[in-house]
Amino acid sequence: MRLPLRSIALCLAVQALLATAALAQNLRVYAIDVGQGSSTLIVSPTGKTMLIDGGPDQSGWITSPNGPGPIAQLLNTLGIAQLDFTLLTHYHSDHYEGLTELAQKNYLKPTAKAYDRGNSPAPENGFTSPINAYISAMGTKRTTIVLGEVIDLGGGCTLRCLVKAGAILGGPTVNTSTSAQQENSNSIGVKLEYGNFDMWIGGDLTGGGGGTSDVEGPAGPFVGNLDVYVADHHGSSTSSNAAWIAATQPELAIASCGLHNSFNHPSGTFLNNTNSAARSILVYSTSGGADNDGFGNNGFVNAAGTIRLDVNGNTYDVVPAVGRAQTLVCDELSSTYGTPLFGELRISEYLADPITIPDADGEWFEITNVSGFERNLNGLRVSQIDGANLFTLASTILLKPGEKFVFHNNGDHQRNGGTVAQFCEPFGAFALGNTSDSIRLRNASNVLIDDMSYTGSWPDATGIAGEKRDLLGSNVISNWTSATASYGTGGDKGTPGAKNTFDITNYPAMFVSLNTPQIGQMWNVNFVSLGEPGDIYVAALAQSTGAPQFNLLGLQYPLTLDGLLAGSLDLPGFVNFLNGNGFAKTSVLIPNDPVLHGYSFFGAVGVFDMPTIVPGKVSTAVPVTVP
Repeated sequence: MRLPLRSIALCLAVQALLATAALAQNLRVYAIDVGQGSSTLIVSPTGKTMLIDGGPDQSGWITSPNGPGPIAQLLNTLGIAQLDFTLLTHYHSDHYEGLTELAQKNYLKPTAKAYDRGNSPAPENGFTSPINAYISAMGTKRTTIVLGEVIDLGGGCTLRCLVKAGAILGGPTVNTSTSAQQENSNSIGVKLEYGNFDMWIGGDLTGGGGGTSDVEGPAGPFVGNLDVYVADHHGSSTSSNAAWIAATQPELAIASCGLHNSFNHPSGTFLNNTNSAARSILVYSTSGGADNDGFGNNGFVNAAGTIRLDVNGNTYDVVPAVGRAQTLVCDELSSTYGTPLFGELRISEYLADPITIPDADGEWFEITNVSGFERNLNGLRVSQIDGANLFTLASTILLKPGEKFVFHNNGDHQRNGGTVAQFCEPFGAFALGNTSDSIRLRNASNVLIDDMSYTGSWPDATGIAGEKRDLLGSNVISNWTSATASYGTGGDKGTPGAKNTFDITNYPAMFVSLNTPQIGQMWNVNFVSLGEPGDIYVAALAQSTGAPQFNLLGLQYPLTLDGLLAGSLDLPGFVNFLNGNGFAKTSVLIPNDPVLHGYSFFGAVGVFDMPTIVPGKVSTAVPVTVP
């Protein structure tokens, strides 16, 4: 028993070091909640910092009483004493006043550069006292950005100026002098790039709405494909036009705006263009936004504060201030994560008739990944069984094994009965009948994944969700029951995003080889036991499955106790804890040794209940061959 116990301690230490090293290499981006304004903080993989816009007054530093505003609070929390760069997209107070305050409070390094478009074209209303205060605060740090200029933020992370005062890099120059919002139309637009990750920040750039100059439409083809779009003009109806969205194809949009704002941000125009039935994407707002824009601003998730992105260049985690973090894939790598197949996603719960709020706000349904694979939801088609009410996901959201995903009619917890949403359906795209209806899931190739139909005799009722009992079983009435746990603020019953109260699913343990191991390359493996969340697992490799077999604390593995098995216990990630969904993954470097060509072996994983280390489940032996 000494070998496994030693391996457990060693591998836990190695995993901690690897996790720390991986985090240090990430790009971090913060869409800061500054109320009705905009401010984005970039922290590069090497620690260089850039603040794009500074929000309205008191965002940088509250002067009465004297104390830090939300930007300074975030900088202090992150241990950032001074910034390397700032960038002002245009001369409006909800973008520059916080920058002025930060400069006055010495939050810029002596060598910092403070980029803006310079004195030409002049601000729409001239150089007012507040704008002159910004210019004075920046002093010699003030630098005029050049169209096409690339700012090196370190670690392979760059920021490129693609739009400035109507001029488009590689494209035409749009006349902004007759725009109904000339200053907004003159906004600087930049593209942040790191590996396969692309993000747009364009101030209050206009797209032709409300008599403004359309800069977005001509710029879109030259900006190209985006992963993340910080909504131009806070999600205003003057911006985010259909041509821009079609050209840039973002998978995530973020609107920065104030709660109860009087500008109808985020607007119905913005939401309908970004989150449409034909291309439904994840849309966040830093607040609940305006009270009403004709339909209550359905179509976005209220993050209720600052939104953080953790980017490794291939995937990125989206972490809202309130709610569950989600992982998305940079679209260039979308195909490397498989589309869900039949039976891998299961419809696990639904609420068709909330009791205290309108159905249009309170309806939701939940799906669960019951497979051993991370599945990409891009292209997931949601409809009724007859094909009605179809909408198609275009966000490259990774759903991990055991993870649940809830679709809401309204993504604002202040309006939907108190549930913190993961995803908000396009406005009016999907609805559930109170007494009978259906839900069907198909993948991007139109292959059926799961469907279910309910009638008036099913166990759901007014204010009561229907919950599936055995998630691996069929969708017959006997496999569904009435929810009994209350959630949210309205007294409805259900467990959206959490384990069903009467879940009896008996999940197997799974050792999942994700790719063919190649000499000199990384071999990726998943360890899954969805019924054992948080328990410790021990994975092993062996040359055969015959006797004598490996027995660990009474758990019999279908692997021969041989030299390969003993050595495999020391592989990074082969001994650790399953996450809260019963899932873990690791990568193993296959040695660059030609003798391994044609080498075959087997893998298996066993799980031990915590904290008593009682043997749980063990997977079957999975054959693996190095070609």
